[in-house]
Amino acid sequence: MAAPAQPVSDMLPKLEQVRQACLADSSQYIQVVPGIVPILQSAQAVDVRRWGADFIAEAFATPALPLQQKELLISDGVMALLRGMLETPNEDTAVVKSAVQASASIYPYVFRRVISHPELALVWRDMTTIKINILQRIDAAPVAVRVCCIKFLQKVVQVQTPGLITDPRRPEHNETSIALVPRNHPLLPLANLEAETSGILDRLLSVIQENSTDPLLVDPTMNCLAVLIKSRPPIQAKILQTILNYNPLRAAGAPMTTRLIVIIKSLQRTTRALLRYTLRIIPQHPLAEKIDTYLRRLQSSTTAVFTQAQSLKRPAESVEGSDDAKRQKLEPVRRYAPMPAPPNTYAQLFTLIDNPEFQQFDVKILPEEVVCLISSALMQHIDSKSLDEAIEEVQQRFQKIQDAARPTAAAEEDDDYDPEALSGDDNTAAQVGGEVLPQPALELGPFELPKPPPLSDGELAMLSEQTIAHVFETALSSGGNSNFPKQKIGINRLAGSTNDRDSWLTVMIRLATRAPAALDSVVDAQINGDAAAITAQTNLSTTMQGAHVPNRIRRLLFDYVLDDWKHRLPLGITWLTEEWYADKIQTVGTTNGDAPTTRADMKTPNYDYWSAQLFETLVPRFDKDDFRLLIRFLAELPSLNHSILSQVKTLTRDPATVDICKKAMQYLYLMRPPVRELVIDTMEEIWQEGDSEVKSTMGQLLTKWRPGFVEGAAEQTKQEMEDTRTFPNGVRGEEMDPALSVEVAV
Repeated sequence: MAAPAQPVSDMLPKLEQVRQACLADSSQYIQVVPGIVPILQSAQAVDVRRWGADFIAEAFATPALPLQQKELLISDGVMALLRGMLETPNEDTAVVKSAVQASASIYPYVFRRVISHPELALVWRDMTTIKINILQRIDAAPVAVRVCCIKFLQKVVQVQTPGLITDPRRPEHNETSIALVPRNHPLLPLANLEAETSGILDRLLSVIQENSTDPLLVDPTMNCLAVLIKSRPPIQAKILQTILNYNPLRAAGAPMTTRLIVIIKSLQRTTRALLRYTLRIIPQHPLAEKIDTYLRRLQSSTTAVFTQAQSLKRPAESVEGSDDAKRQKLEPVRRYAPMPAPPNTYAQLFTLIDNPEFQQFDVKILPEEVVCLISSALMQHIDSKSLDEAIEEVQQRFQKIQDAARPTAAAEEDDDYDPEALSGDDNTAAQVGGEVLPQPALELGPFELPKPPPLSDGELAMLSEQTIAHVFETALSSGGNSNFPKQKIGINRLAGSTNDRDSWLTVMIRLATRAPAALDSVVDAQINGDAAAITAQTNLSTTMQGAHVPNRIRRLLFDYVLDDWKHRLPLGITWLTEEWYADKIQTVGTTNGDAPTTRADMKTPNYDYWSAQLFETLVPRFDKDDFRLLIRFLAELPSLNHSILSQVKTLTRDPATVDICKKAMQYLYLMRPPVRELVIDTMEEIWQEGDSEVKSTMGQLLTKWRPGFVEGAAEQTKQEMEDTRTFPNGVRGEEMDPALSVEVAV
């Protein structure tokens, strides 16, 4: 026997708990959605269906859930649930609205999953049915549902239009679009999808083409078109041409009511904002000149329309005898009772009436509930202008009392200060605003601010982290240009001579490389033989390193360079150069036993580590067109070692990057003589480990720069092959006993 259905009053709190748990931890959607879909399919209560539609829309719209997990949530049950919500007759408007929103969010994931899983024919059939249902609602549905339908159309056009393929080798990182669909896909024929997309785009643009004056439809359409203009270049021209033919001032011919003025302002502001956004993201678009002309014409037309509307107002009537020159000047009428002579109480400060009976009434005898009720009723009916005047009167009274408490400051600020006014034996009173106020006797003594408490290690680490983040945000928010003359680039340049981004980043680099070791102070102390200074600077460096300040800055610089490495490669070279310089300077003057440290003995630990990390991360990103960047990187690094060249060696694993590896090695051999032996040794390793194509490419250089190596290696390989020939019983010739060899010969 089936269990009785739970009442809605008991079900909704439990469902809300599930929803809050998923919002707190997005990974819960993977377990919750498959289990809750059957419950929502059998639910009859409107509140439960509303909750279910909102929950499904949230699950596929949340940015906290990765794309791959959203694809796993797509199933026959989810699609059937959304289809049932849209096909149910006389369904609740809120349910339909959330179902359309969920369909707009789920469409890209369904499309992407069907591309890689052609067997999901049932899922794609449900999605097609949902698409047809939404297209039928866009003309007759309530406004809230029509807005969601417009968003769904934008998603369909965006998905079914070719997008940018950033990396063909990693399709999971590319944007979902028709460009990912194979030409022979059984469920997604490209010809049908392109024709459908063209029709849906025309339907989306029909609101603009018809010169609609309904801002509830025009504004969301414009917002959706902004997304398409930015992400889909193939359809930019069609969309922009339609917008340029749109007239947001079409309704200006009707009588200008307040509602019509608001509508016209909304339409023209939305249109102007969209076109300005287009000029900002695509300044070189072929229609940029037409857009600029349209914006100027729209601005002038808008000004003319609203100027004409204001001119239609009836002018103010003149009043006889209103000549200011003949009007007699009157003294202002005082509305509030003057404050009694000091000293004053708080009650006298806030008392603005002069009725003695009211002043003697003690309001504390009233219950608190009655006071609150009377106060709330008075605040609803009080005149705002009268309230402002009363507040200003109290502020003036309080200012007089404050001025009386600071006679010296008041005298310094008053241009009419008379020093004889306070001369005499009694200096405890002063005249402010015509009133005599008592002056307190001031006895000034020495004052010192208390010393702040010492910071703990945790507080020091937290403050260091906040300071680093703040300085780095300041560096990134600073502009690239400066009003100062361009300074010379070099190790000894001033880091903070300008206020642009380069200067701030140079400050960050030197905080990470030079400041932790306190290089200048340590060198000076060593030269002067000051042992105490050396100890103090060493303790300072240890404290900073203990708080991970330098490595934190280095990690921020590392991530910043990798975010846009092609344009920020010069910054990475500058950073590594500073690391090398700081490591070298730190070891200058040190001794190794009794002998001074030579240049060959000087170590560069920070430079070696971070150069290897940066190069190891960048090498997989180089392609065949990036040989100039690779050569520049290798040419401008202050020092090359075997670790860096070993990373260059990995480029030969991909046939497409073998050529740039060869060019890099050739450049280093010709232009950096100190590393020639290291370069040739690396080329030998490449030749020995590579395939026939790599051997052929590197063999040309080795034959030229290390004669005899290729022939010797080939001869050695041939000799090894001859030596490995086996004799009877599997014994090699050189390992066979001489006596046994005679017997075998016989």
